[in-house]
Amino acid sequence: MSGIFISYSRLDREFVDRLIEALEQRGFDIWVDRKDIGGGSDWRAAISQAIRTCPAFLVVLSPNSSDSKKVVQELSLADQHGRQIIPLMAETCDIPADMDLQLSTLQRIDFTQCSFDEALNEIESALTEKKLARSVSATKTNKIKNQPPPSLASLLPGHWQIQIANPMTGMMGQMTIELSYNGTFQGQLFAPTGQTAVQGMWQITPLNQLVFQGQQTNGFQTIPYSVLLQFNTVTPTNLTGFTSSGEQVACQKIL
Repeated sequence: MSGIFISYSRLDREFVDRLIEALEQRGFDIWVDRKDIGGGSDWRAAISQAIRTCPAFLVVLSPNSSDSKKVVQELSLADQHGRQIIPLMAETCDIPADMDLQLSTLQRIDFTQCSFDEALNEIESALTEKKLARSVSATKTNKIKNQPPPSLASLLPGHWQIQIANPMTGMMGQMTIELSYNGTFQGQLFAPTGQTAVQGMWQITPLNQLVFQGQQTNGFQTIPYSVLLQFNTVTPTNLTGFTSSGEQVACQKIL
């Protein structure tokens, strides 16, 4: 069984990140797509499996999610498999027709009508009624506090801005790149010599290194592109390290 599934629009990520952190602090196991899908995995299949096996399905309602086909599809799948669905009104919005059938009879927890903590208490009550809360014993608490840091494979999918510096010459380069759950990447490399487009495959080695293999194109020619990155600092939104040729690398997640 997977953890509690949260369906949302990426545009509401700030609210959802706060919600996830608050629920995890109260002992609930939350399944998060950008954390729990490993590099190279089929993300559609992983999300489908997580919904089919989740003990509860929270759908974050907002103008953004009302326009999201992905949220509609996830809600439909949760309803099809009889998951406990809890609608969370993050922002006032109209419920679209393709969500109304599943949500019309469900009591919503409205963050616009009460404080965040009050709404969180309502969620906890709804989940606890279904016996979904983890034990708050000292053993469980210590386990949460001492859990290992997330793996590179779970952190990397998303959009990144990368700064590259040569410590000998001081020359700087910059890259914006999207790493997909299916192990592909594409982006733009901005260097003193010009701008090139890059694309190909990414993977994590047994030594926890990030490897890019693909090609780069500047509009006139296409050449192989291969880079190995070794990180010495890893957080959910920032990575620092160096390339195999000794260049310093700083990565910041932007989406």
